[in-house]
Amino acid sequence: MELLLFLAFFVAFAIKGAALPFSTLAADAHVEAPTAGSVLLAGVMLKMGTYGLVRFSLRFSRRSVTSWRL
Repeated sequence: MELLLFLAFFVAFAIKGAALPFSTLAADAHVEAPTAGSVLLAGVMLKMGTYGLVRFSLRFSRRSVTSWRL
């Protein structure tokens, strides 16, 4: 069960942080948005996925991470 939760959190936050290319909407949003919107999208929204990956996925499932040797 812990491995399943680890994988679910990992995939969710990897998609949010743009580590896994799930859709092409973000690339269109960066091009079409004004400068402030693009900065907000890149600086805040995409970094939340990386923060969540480190904060939640890796901390909540230490055994799964050590079994994967991450």
